[in-house]
Amino acid sequence: MDHSLEYRECCFEQKHRYSQVLPKLQTDQQSDRPLQLLIALQRYVQRLAPGESLYTGALSIVGEALNACRVSVWEVVPGEPQNHRTLEIKQEWHRAGVNSIAYDLAIHSIKQPLQLPVFPAAVFEGQVVSASVDDSQPFSQGLVLPRNATAYLLLPLMADSQWIGVIQIDSCLNPVPWAALEVQQLTLAVAPLAQVQSRRLLQQRLIQQQQMLHHSQKEMESRVAERTTELEYLLQFESALKRLLEKVRDSLDEHQIMQTAVQEMVALMQLASCDAGIYDETLSYSTITYECAQSLPLAQGKVVEMADFPELYPALLRAHSLQFCCTESPRIRPSISRYTILACPIVDSQGVLGDLWLYRSCGQIFDEVELDLVAQVAGQCAIALRQSRLYQAAQCQVDSLESLHQQKDDFLTTVSHELRSPITNMKMAIQVLAVVLNRIHCLEDDIDTDEETLQDPAAQYLRILDQECDREIHLINDLLDLQRLNAGAHPSTTEPVDFNFLIPVLVESFQERARARQQQLQHTLPPSSPIIQSDPIAINRILTELLHNACKYTPPGQTIDIQVSASPQAIQIQVVNFGTEIPAHELPRIFDRFYRVSNGDRWQQGGTGLGLALVKSLTHHLYGAISVTSGSGHTCFTLTLPNHQADGLIQPIKN
Repeated sequence: MDHSLEYRECCFEQKHRYSQVLPKLQTDQQSDRPLQLLIALQRYVQRLAPGESLYTGALSIVGEALNACRVSVWEVVPGEPQNHRTLEIKQEWHRAGVNSIAYDLAIHSIKQPLQLPVFPAAVFEGQVVSASVDDSQPFSQGLVLPRNATAYLLLPLMADSQWIGVIQIDSCLNPVPWAALEVQQLTLAVAPLAQVQSRRLLQQRLIQQQQMLHHSQKEMESRVAERTTELEYLLQFESALKRLLEKVRDSLDEHQIMQTAVQEMVALMQLASCDAGIYDETLSYSTITYECAQSLPLAQGKVVEMADFPELYPALLRAHSLQFCCTESPRIRPSISRYTILACPIVDSQGVLGDLWLYRSCGQIFDEVELDLVAQVAGQCAIALRQSRLYQAAQCQVDSLESLHQQKDDFLTTVSHELRSPITNMKMAIQVLAVVLNRIHCLEDDIDTDEETLQDPAAQYLRILDQECDREIHLINDLLDLQRLNAGAHPSTTEPVDFNFLIPVLVESFQERARARQQQLQHTLPPSSPIIQSDPIAINRILTELLHNACKYTPPGQTIDIQVSASPQAIQIQVVNFGTEIPAHELPRIFDRFYRVSNGDRWQQGGTGLGLALVKSLTHHLYGAISVTSGSGHTCFTLTLPNHQADGLIQPIKN
């Protein structure tokens, strides 16, 4: 049955029955309806539960109070600005026999494409629109109206100057638009609905904002937690990398460093296994040398031929990392097809040295951060391998040099011992020859006699032979003393040494040589007599070598000065010769064996270059220190010897 046709017949009968009294009734009812509606809506709003729908009962009250056939509420489409002209139906009420708006829209969409109604612009400005309907079409004047509609009223819902929506009241009985006074009263009557809906919309927006804020907070907390986890992981890796760096810095043991690296990687990244392969010199084979496995079979010591894996090793030799999963089990590890594998080359500026292989459960990939961290570990492993190999090469050279040095020392010791016996026999033969010549030519007992005696060629040759023999004996003794000092077998005696007595006696023994060379030899002693417990023979030998060296290189007319100073901790003796300097580039080698300053021997005295080397060894034997400075026309040798301590111990002096 057509509900709209039945409703039209009912309306026609009512119009005819009350045609005489309708004007009067309408006038009386129009004055009472706004007040009744206001009271009813206020009561409805007061009884409204917090979660109950606002418009469901309110539209029914409005429709019954105004004797309307359909009442609907339109609001802006969610997400659209409030001044937008596109609205959607929020709630409606209609009498029996009147189609709903959804039904009218569906029927209309069959005839032409569906479109939403267009409300007058005045409604969006807060003005009430009231008009009669002449057209019986449902989309009359751009609105959705029921059939047989005679008039409509559009009441904007305003709260605090905020546009909320519009109430559309459609009438099928009243052909005349509502009067202005009634419209004003109706506007005041529906104002409570606008206030309540405004508060509800505000609450909804606040709830939405709170939900969005809560969601943002949860998302931020999730991001912070992820970032915190990432930072903790980075800190753990940094700590592991620091430990590896300490190993690289403090140790040159390749095995210890590499084994630490694979163990740290397994513990930090929770790997199933990690191993390091070392390449051969021809880059044809890789030997798994270091390994730490948790759930994989061991492969340490196995050799991998690179030609058997053309899809892997060419990229590794080009310093490219690879991440993959095996589709079939290789020969080395039969079960690694269930794992994700990362192969990272161990490479430096000189080339590829090996690779790191990391194994993780299938489905867990290595991210960018982990790839970068593994590359850093591989770089440190490359440094460790290169340092270890350089150290091994240097150690081989050091061992070779020490062996050569030992062979040289053994040779010198052997030669010295072998030469000492014939030189001693030669010295005895020279002395016997001197006695024979004395008997024949009536020479003095001493070979060094006056000038007349030395005119004899035999006496001259005998004197030269004796001097050269003494020189060779001195050389052999120096060599033997150096060998004993280096071996720690030099004899030593500890006695009180009085420098106020030792220095004058020693200087007096060189006075004759100094006068012959027109040199001035002088000494300066402290007022009190410094006495130390030391080896007097070694001290005398040191000072003799220093004075001998000073006389050798001091030109005529210059001074050689010996200065002695004492402190509670040490005795210091300085031997200064003026008029000569040692070149700066020769000072670091002045105490080396067999080293002599070039063009410095003014008296053509010659030498072996062992005197200052013996001085340095004897000084160290006495726990002392020796140094040399040269400049401003003089050269100074400074000897520092430790003083006897109260507890009987001798403290070494540092250079």
